[in-house]
Amino acid sequence: MTIKLTQKKGLSINTQTGEVILGDDVITVVPDEKVKTQTPKFEIVNPGEYEVADIAVTAYNPMPAAIIEAEQITVVYMPSPPETLEESSASEFERVDVLIIPGKRSDLVGQLAPYIVIPLNDEEYLAEKLGAGLSESQKSLTLKSRTDLPEETEIVFFS
Repeated sequence: MTIKLTQKKGLSINTQTGEVILGDDVITVVPDEKVKTQTPKFEIVNPGEYEVADIAVTAYNPMPAAIIEAEQITVVYMPSPPETLEESSASEFERVDVLIIPGKRSDLVGQLAPYIVIPLNDEEYLAEKLGAGLSESQKSLTLKSRTDLPEETEIVFFS
């Protein structure tokens, strides 16, 4: 799995079976050409559970918040989250490998305990709040398996 930020598509997650494009109001799943599927691309605009090309997406209100599961890695995308989650909501996010949130929502990191945090903005603020150093910006993040996840929470940001 590779997570990257591009000027053309924005934030995307590439897997062996397809690509998930995380848009402002919609999540688009585009199966790889080698994967036999009836849909060339699938747009998720409403909450619900979806599976396309071995990529599971659970979409929430407000859209486009979602849990994306592929290649045994769980990515939680929350572009407009509340400051904290209620206990009942937090239980829906049992395992969070990668958390993508606005940098000002540092309290969610403590609640969800991800291995990797990708701030959508305000990375300096997030690093300060978490008492973590700011790594060099990257072009992408590649995780081949769960063994690639760090032992302690790391902040990764894209240039």
